[in-house]
Amino acid sequence: MASRFLFNAALWQELNTRIPTARNVRAAVAYFGTGGASLLPLRAGDSLVVDMSLARVRSGATDPREVKKVLKRGVAVFSRATLHAKFIVIDDVVIAGSSNVSNHAKNDLDEAAVLTSDPSTVARARSIFDQLCTEPVRKDYLAKCIDEYRPPKFGAGSRGPSKKGVRVVQSKLWFIANLRYSNIPEEEESSATAITTKASKRLLDFEKCEVDYSHYPTKEAFFDHLREGDWLIKCIREGKGYDVWGPARFLGIESYPRGNGRRRYLLLVEKPLDAEATRWSVLRDRCPIPLPTKPRRLAVPSDENADALLRLWDSQGHFKKPRKRRT
Repeated sequence: MASRFLFNAALWQELNTRIPTARNVRAAVAYFGTGGASLLPLRAGDSLVVDMSLARVRSGATDPREVKKVLKRGVAVFSRATLHAKFIVIDDVVIAGSSNVSNHAKNDLDEAAVLTSDPSTVARARSIFDQLCTEPVRKDYLAKCIDEYRPPKFGAGSRGPSKKGVRVVQSKLWFIANLRYSNIPEEEESSATAITTKASKRLLDFEKCEVDYSHYPTKEAFFDHLREGDWLIKCIREGKGYDVWGPARFLGIESYPRGNGRRRYLLLVEKPLDAEATRWSVLRDRCPIPLPTKPRRLAVPSDENADALLRLWDSQGHFKKPRKRRT
């Protein structure tokens, strides 16, 4: 039996990887909102149960226009007014968690789920799902729902998602962009040196690595998402392109006062002594996942993709040359 905990982007990555190639999918999600048909790529032969009661449609929780899209694909859709569960049976695994299916859930909310292949759990989920499929969505009812639908409102008086909190992003590999080669002011060097000297005690390989840092004049929001031990790939503007430095282990964020109530922030990493930079264009040619034309800050939520990227560098921070094909 295999079980995994999925959080935020990892949850949607798992769904979009498994569903398109699955033999059969049974999805029970309370609310199927805007973007649902794209987020859950169900196909002919699959089944979906949602709360498509008029109350949920009028509140915007379930968007009947999205339901219409999956019906056109040949998906069997059922409505259940008491449904609040969220679980999806994909062949021989079940994913059960907190998330409804909508752009709001994917982009603005913190969602979690557990994936398991335990045979008894999967069998029980299938059985419960089949018991929920009692009220098929018919053509006339769908038309009434579309007529009654009103877009959702997030937060008091707002027209979009609430921005009260910062959404948690977790990833073991990050691209850090918007950087330039720039020294800190000379009068601040002693403060930075004191911080890096202290951080050197946390090096895992002090003989082959050193503490390196990027400095910021203000605290960046993404700092709160980094965890000690994450891998960071720095992309630094140089000439008409970008230098890309191999994966370095994140050590932490430290800061010191720099006058007038301001502070300077140091993003500290453990970097191989012999590390060399490659160019962004070279990385894009070899990268196992699509990358933008120009670097931008990017989390790589999939462990599989992160591992594939990490393997492009050796332990000394050198970008590996592609193997020559045998002729």
